[in-house]
Amino acid sequence: MITETKIQSFLPSISNDIKKISPSRAKARILLFLSTKKMNRKDKSPVVCRITLAGKRVELSTGISLTRKEWDSGRINMENKADTESYRTQLGLMKTRILQIETDLVLQGKGLSSNAIKKQLFSAVPVFPSFMECFSKFLERQESLIDIDFGQRTYNSKVAHCKLFRDFLKIKYQRLDIEITDMREKIVDEFYVYCKTTKKFSNNYFCKILFLYKSVLNYAVTQEYIHTNFLAGYKVKKDKNKEIKSLSINEVKILQEKNFASVPLQKTKDCFLFQCYTGLAYVDLYNLKREHIHLDTGGKYWILINRQKSSIKATIPILPEAMEILNRYSNINDLDIEVKNNGVLPVYSNQIMNRFLKEIALLTGIDAKLMSTHTARKTFGTSILNQSTISIETVAAMLGHSKTSTTQKYYAKVQQHKIAREMEGFNYLKLD
Repeated sequence: MITETKIQSFLPSISNDIKKISPSRAKARILLFLSTKKMNRKDKSPVVCRITLAGKRVELSTGISLTRKEWDSGRINMENKADTESYRTQLGLMKTRILQIETDLVLQGKGLSSNAIKKQLFSAVPVFPSFMECFSKFLERQESLIDIDFGQRTYNSKVAHCKLFRDFLKIKYQRLDIEITDMREKIVDEFYVYCKTTKKFSNNYFCKILFLYKSVLNYAVTQEYIHTNFLAGYKVKKDKNKEIKSLSINEVKILQEKNFASVPLQKTKDCFLFQCYTGLAYVDLYNLKREHIHLDTGGKYWILINRQKSSIKATIPILPEAMEILNRYSNINDLDIEVKNNGVLPVYSNQIMNRFLKEIALLTGIDAKLMSTHTARKTFGTSILNQSTISIETVAAMLGHSKTSTTQKYYAKVQQHKIAREMEGFNYLKLD
């Protein structure tokens, strides 16, 4: 990244080159000033660059407008440090480019004048992609990393969030794109309100989207489209103590005892319960194959699978209830597996499975909000954490968490159950 300090180091060497070429001739003088004759409604005036050579001068716009306070006698000083650094760098690059053009014109033996410098300066201005164009380039790079750094579903989510911002621009500004230098805190503030009010997103979900947009701007910095990430300091407070939704043991028993005449509903119920017994996320359930099931020397079956989300290995003992479901669809002992993609269970797409789960909720009286493919994983976590004999490290290994702090999020729900059970019969009067 080119900083203001580096730019200042360029200037003496360029000036020295000019002196060596023609020590007696007039040299260009560059003046940056705030043109207070022009002022917009926000009390901002344009910063103008004046080039003077041999008594003749030209003035040109820098594309920057500031208040008197922000200009601070030529030393840009704004509340936003990222904007301050960006504008200082932009003006420094312009001065450097002017001196370089002057040197080139002398070396080439061409006519040297303030107008000639101005003409060369504007003809040499590079055209950088817009924000949405940069987003597309970023996604092209991300596509090459599918199944290496992340899965297809994660990539699809990034594409959807790209479309989300385009939709926002269309609704809010009646346009489909903005300049990459306009991707700043003000427009993201408006986007935040749009996501909260129109899309009903939680703060936590918005933070995931914001992280992606910051990644796009970081990519733009590495490609030298911009010199700083304008959103680097922008933060949104995450929701804390978010309630973990999961089924109770009684609700799991209701599902166990309920049989459906509809084959799709019965298959969906079995797959959902299998998640409750193993803690597998939907994508890992869908990808579960015979190769992930292992038999140890003690005759016990295990699921050993790297989670697609994190690539962390999950080590899961197959409980009798889960084994019963496996044998129902694919007899492991006989290797009688005929499910699509060599899978061991008849797993529908996530959307269809969630739709069937809502129907099951209506037929069983279970709260529909608790019936989703992700709720099953939460049910496994909360159920085993209610068992005081199971350590947090063991639970983390089964869930495929890289840190126990992630697993501890479940404690918010299970702690009250454990306290009630373990404090039962406690009496202060019996203390010694």
